[in-house]
Amino acid sequence: MNHSMEPNHISQPASLLHTKPENPSTSPISIAPEVLESPESDTPHAHSVHPEHTATVYSLDGIYSMYYSRLLAVTYRMTGTMTDAEDIVQDLFVYLSQRQEELPRIEHMQAYLIRAVTNRSINLLQSARKKRELYTGPWLPEPSLQSASSRRSRSAGSGSNHDNDHLQCSLHPVVDQMPSSSTADSDAEQLMLRQEELSYAVMVLLDQLSPVERVIFVLRESLGYDYCEIAGYVDKSEAACRKILSRVHARLEPAAVSSAVASQQGESLVLAFLAAAREGDLQPLLERLQEDVRLYTDGGGKVRAALRPILTRSRVTAFFHGIASKGSLDGQWSMVWINGEPGLQLQRDGRTVYVCALQWDSSGQIQNVYMVSNPDKLREPV
Repeated sequence: MNHSMEPNHISQPASLLHTKPENPSTSPISIAPEVLESPESDTPHAHSVHPEHTATVYSLDGIYSMYYSRLLAVTYRMTGTMTDAEDIVQDLFVYLSQRQEELPRIEHMQAYLIRAVTNRSINLLQSARKKRELYTGPWLPEPSLQSASSRRSRSAGSGSNHDNDHLQCSLHPVVDQMPSSSTADSDAEQLMLRQEELSYAVMVLLDQLSPVERVIFVLRESLGYDYCEIAGYVDKSEAACRKILSRVHARLEPAAVSSAVASQQGESLVLAFLAAAREGDLQPLLERLQEDVRLYTDGGGKVRAALRPILTRSRVTAFFHGIASKGSLDGQWSMVWINGEPGLQLQRDGRTVYVCALQWDSSGQIQNVYMVSNPDKLREPV
């Protein structure tokens, strides 16, 4: 089986039902803790596969429809790019399509699938660190974009507003009474994420963590797994997992502050910036910059962008005036929701060329600016 994480272009698992296994003896879905050191291991996990368990029969189409979107969301949080998340989840379903006779033996489908994408994500993150050292300029996560009109329609349809709680849920400890993965079987409702999205500031900070730290955070805060289960996933003690998560919370605190500001006044501030930008006036945005603001631009070597972070308000201001004078900021500006928080989008001829996410401090000043222009990371808003 190919472990390179190259895309497997599938849209529905039904098309894969007759795929011949390349090598049944090797398994990218290895689920023993030692998979962190040996991804070829095929030792089953006691709580995931039981040879004698045949009471529940799964169809590949049913598993796909029940779990695909949630697995994609979890894997995106673990890897930071939707492209990698899609590759991992699709590769998993390719693997399952080649071993459908084993599906009835899986007692806890959710635990099995989560462990599979977790192992693959850790392996990818370990290799990605070396690749990102060679990346041209700062590497930023792929933003998850939603148009303002789509956001309003969704809020109206659900009758609820999650803007104020999506990050608070993700940064504060959860109670130990959350349902465990080992007691949840194939019911897709058990795979509900604890919040809709992690803010872009959180996604940036997560990329500064080790792969194991990142996985612990996602398993605990997004899925509510207990520390005993998490310890088995990452081959560490429960106490170590608790300590790691406590350190992660401390490192992510600035993002929690930013989320609180964004939920209260982010939309009004972005709309004010937008109105001024449409008149060619950047001053309202620049006046909100913190004195020690940092600007990160990610062009991926494919479009012109700063190769290093730009520090301090005077230099960031000079940068924006410089690219504006060259016409780089010309186009159609609009507000867009970036990982659940309001940000800015620049389009030309119907194509997105920039998205700009903002991280706020407690006074409502802009602490960090994240500009993504790498076309490989820019998908049109849903």
